[in-house]
Amino acid sequence: MGVLHLTWRSALPPAQERTLRSDPPSAYIGGVPKRTNFFQDIVALVHRHLAPEATIEESAMLVDRHTGFEAEVDVVMRQEVGGYSVTISVEAMSEARGATVEWVREMDSKHSQLETAQLVLVSAHGFSPQAESFARSKRILTICPEDLEDGNLTQTVLRDYDQLYPRTISSSIDHIRLRTAPPARQETVEFTPPANPQLFTAAGVELTALSDAAEATINAFMAEHMGGLLAQIPLDPGKVGITIETEGPSWTIQPAHFSKPEIPHLRADNRGEQVEELWPITAVSIDVTIEIRSEDPLVLTHKRFGDSAIVSFGPLELAGRRGVFVATDSKAGVETTFRERSADGFRDTPVSATPALTREDTPET
Repeated sequence: MGVLHLTWRSALPPAQERTLRSDPPSAYIGGVPKRTNFFQDIVALVHRHLAPEATIEESAMLVDRHTGFEAEVDVVMRQEVGGYSVTISVEAMSEARGATVEWVREMDSKHSQLETAQLVLVSAHGFSPQAESFARSKRILTICPEDLEDGNLTQTVLRDYDQLYPRTISSSIDHIRLRTAPPARQETVEFTPPANPQLFTAAGVELTALSDAAEATINAFMAEHMGGLLAQIPLDPGKVGITIETEGPSWTIQPAHFSKPEIPHLRADNRGEQVEELWPITAVSIDVTIEIRSEDPLVLTHKRFGDSAIVSFGPLELAGRRGVFVATDSKAGVETTFRERSADGFRDTPVSATPALTREDTPET
């Protein structure tokens, strides 16, 4: 395993230290009804890609002006126009028979009592002629994802996304070295998991366990330097070791972890009572193993969504997490997202996608 030495000298800001002392926020958006399906996820992600400046809520609950009860809407987009908030509601359906006039009438009646300013209906298998005619009479926008001919594919960068070969990156901590600055000398000590001492603030308040602080440091490093990291390590499956160094994180630790425990480390507090002395940590060095794993190939379907976008999508499994991958090519550029589903809701992760090799072009190993 090769070792790549990277130095990151930014200290954790106080706000991040406060975050370490609280329960970590959930990465999932919860409360999504069980009826949400694969096609509705695609429609929602496409609209998120097309309107990044809008406030978008999925499975939103809007109040019926007539009954006072809430009605669920697949996607609600809100945007400020001329100082006014405009609400665009999107409903999606994927039944094989396509959208009937009865369904369009039902949606029109439903949204006539909601705050919807513009209703958009998306049907995976098209609309009947009667449904299209009724929608036009009510100024309802209809979208049916259309198959792309080969000629259309030459107009989009997504032509290279026929098949993707995903790779996942994970990290694990090997060693953590802490350097302190006690009076008249410096000391360094190395911890190897599962050793996990408690850290404190400069004021002596319990902060978090060392492993949690190290994980937060790694996550912050990966978020800031992932692009440069990927440029320096091979993308072939395997492992690579890196060293992350931070300076002055404003943590303190009990000196017994450094010196012989029989040596007393006490000081007098402002009331004259003897309390345990805490040593400031001046630097942290974390040895991390980065593992790159190849996942099953992803075969994508290409569709045109109205006149504004070409979309490539398909079910995707990354490191045992199942979801959907959606790439949208529009005037604003290409946006790619992996949505992971769970019983608690969903989590969206932007994906860095590069043109994939076809089976014929894949080098032999």
